[in-house]
Amino acid sequence: MTPIKSLFFLLFLTATGISSANTDSLSTSQQASIDALFDRWNQDNSPGLALGIIKNGEMVYSKGYGLANLEHGIANTTNTAFNLASISKQFTAACVLQLAADNKLQLDQTLDQFFPEFPDHAKGINIGHLLHHTSGLRDFTQISYLAGLRPDDYYDNTDIMAWVSQQKALNFEPGEQHMYSNTNYWLLGRIVEKASGMTLATYAEQTIFAPLGMNNTQFIDNNTTIIKNRASGYSPVRSGGHRLIRNLLERTGAAGVFSTIEDLKRWDDAFYSKTTFNTDFWQQMTTAGKLNNGESINYAKGLEIGEQQGHQTISHAGRWPGFQSQMVRFPEQKLTVILLANTAAINAPRLANQVADVLLPTKKEEAAVDTKVLATETINLAEQQLQAFASRYWSTSHGFSREVAVVDGQLTYQRGRGRGNALLALSANSFTMAGTPPGMTVEVRFDVDEKNKGKYQMVFIENDTEVDWFKAVESPSRNEAQLNALTGDYFAEEINTLYSLKPLEDGQLELFINNRPTVILRPEFDQVFSSPLGLIVFELNTKGEPIALTVSTPRVKNLKFVKQ
Repeated sequence: MTPIKSLFFLLFLTATGISSANTDSLSTSQQASIDALFDRWNQDNSPGLALGIIKNGEMVYSKGYGLANLEHGIANTTNTAFNLASISKQFTAACVLQLAADNKLQLDQTLDQFFPEFPDHAKGINIGHLLHHTSGLRDFTQISYLAGLRPDDYYDNTDIMAWVSQQKALNFEPGEQHMYSNTNYWLLGRIVEKASGMTLATYAEQTIFAPLGMNNTQFIDNNTTIIKNRASGYSPVRSGGHRLIRNLLERTGAAGVFSTIEDLKRWDDAFYSKTTFNTDFWQQMTTAGKLNNGESINYAKGLEIGEQQGHQTISHAGRWPGFQSQMVRFPEQKLTVILLANTAAINAPRLANQVADVLLPTKKEEAAVDTKVLATETINLAEQQLQAFASRYWSTSHGFSREVAVVDGQLTYQRGRGRGNALLALSANSFTMAGTPPGMTVEVRFDVDEKNKGKYQMVFIENDTEVDWFKAVESPSRNEAQLNALTGDYFAEEINTLYSLKPLEDGQLELFINNRPTVILRPEFDQVFSSPLGLIVFELNTKGEPIALTVSTPRVKNLKFVKQ
């Protein structure tokens, strides 16, 4: 810690010390364990976070760590206002349900009824699809990257509406899959405005925040708004220190709420009291969506339904440049953990879960899983047997490659840059992965690929469930003429963006977006290239000439660029 004057030190400790309504429910050791999680941020020269722990309706522990503003040395407290990022989605969903209760909209209304200018696929997407992320709409935040915008570049609702309204295709047919997309909740924000005749900020203030006494909570739809006790957002710098993040985006609906630990307790109280918002409201908020085939998903209305240590959870995380957040509720224990951070260096969901781990009893079945991991028997295989599985493998479902290699006589699953996990043999073709998180077993099985003679396909099995499938691939061998044929200009009308490709050594290509150098494309197999931006696949005509390329990210599938 940097030396500081004693008066400031006293004020700092006071401001960042415990400010809880009741600490009797936490033992001294529990408090120490929780504080230890945040030691690295509880400094007078570092951004940090605010933490709130609610048990049986009481704030049993609340504390600020680090600084809300590095320039002025202002400490984080439970009354510091943080950008909630995607935690905001539950408030957007609440506004939608209130309007439905007032018969100002119906959850089965389709998008074309609100946005007649949208393409025909809008007729098959209803409000329920938006609420549960089952619409198939591409995520506008990832479209912004594909359009060449950087995280701190400015764009507004007009730009987002243009991207959404000009989409010629969906990621999937509505209701067929669940895929998180910020576009869904941004559109819900616009629907609230059309149905209520107010801005989302005004409607939320009148129907949610004011009735609950959340006086320091608001949707920010104007980036010049003065926010009392606002925390500044920061990102770490590789050489040391922090960089101030100035993000001016105003994308209410998907995000946009600033709030405090104290105010979010009032929202948590409303969940249990069922007074301002009745039982039916909360039942709808926490009912998981379903796909067309009847399969339930883990997403309700701006809330994820899951479990931790065998305990049910209702939660949502948030991430924004310079901010991270998590609010997780354990309804059976009447326990809620809220973590709001003003640094990108924090993994808010993981830390909130670690706080909960300190407070929750471990169920017997969880301990049994760990015993199973320790009891797994392994065998030794000859290096020649292991070499048969050494290859580059491609995930057919998620679009990335992994290397399996024999290193010092040990089969290893490699993730790049020296990172890898040893694969310990269970049988002639089945292995258990070492170094997995507690409570998780990962089995890797190599099956003969009937469609790829002499090759294996790799099957990933997590806790006895098959979760991913990989096929063995080889990087294509291209001569200079073949690589040059892929170069040139490609244009996407949907996002009004030009991609230009130039050749590099080793079969790689350099991508320029709107004439600005962006990323390097690495050949994977056939006409497939990978990059930090996304997966690039070239489309060839019958003569083998490129006529288009498609780009895919986790939330944008097959965005087409036509060769110019």
